[in-house]
Amino acid sequence: MIKSNNPKLQLSEPNLIPLLDFMLVLVIMFVLLAGPIRQAIELPVPEVKAGSSKAIDHKNLLISLIDKNNFRIGEQNFTSVGQIEEFLKLQPTKITEITIATDKKLEVEVLMKVFAISKSLGISTANIQVDNEQQ
Repeated sequence: MIKSNNPKLQLSEPNLIPLLDFMLVLVIMFVLLAGPIRQAIELPVPEVKAGSSKAIDHKNLLISLIDKNNFRIGEQNFTSVGQIEEFLKLQPTKITEITIATDKKLEVEVLMKVFAISKSLGISTANIQVDNEQQ
C-alpha cells in the first residue's frame, strides 16, 4: 500500500505473488501429467482396407513456346494454340501437370491462352520455365 500525506487518498496495489505461485504450480502439473495422459488415451486411428489405395500417375508434359506461332511438345511442332488443345485432348493418359518453357520476349497473351487450355482440360498444376534472353 502506498501512503500519501492526504489520509483520504490511499492507493493500494494488488499482490500478484500468490497468483504467480498458483500459475507456476499449474504449469508444472500440466508438464508432468501431459506425458502419462497422452499414453493413457487411445485415439482411434482410421483403418485402411487392403487394395483401397490407388496409385496416382502424375504425367508431366513439357510445352515449349518458341514464338507466337511456333510451339513444341516433345518432337512435334504446332503452329496454333488450338492444335495444342487438340493434342492434349487426344492423350491416352490423363495429364496432371504441365511445364511451359518460354522466352522473356514471348507475348503474355500466348502464355495465358495455354494456361486457359490447361485449366479447361482439368490439368491441376502448371509450371513456368523462363529462359534468359540469348545474346
